[in-house]
Amino acid sequence: MSENCSSCRYWGNEKVDIQSIKWGRCRVGKPETSSRCIDSKRDIWVGLWPWTKEAEWCGEWAQRGPATQVIVGTPEIEG
Repeated sequence: MSENCSSCRYWGNEKVDIQSIKWGRCRVGKPETSSRCIDSKRDIWVGLWPWTKEAEWCGEWAQRGPATQVIVGTPEIEG
């Protein structure tokens, strides 16, 4: 197994293919605040993880466990 983004536990494949290259978001660190404010009255900013190509490597690679699943979206909050 190669130690690149596509096999890393911190990488989420967003199923974005551009010219046959798969892209995903690297979640090894905290999200980066974008320069776009979505609600200036309440001072709400967008935080995003950086986009990476599936074949990239950063040095923080960690193997996915057998039960690791990447779930994209908003988690449901139990009430």
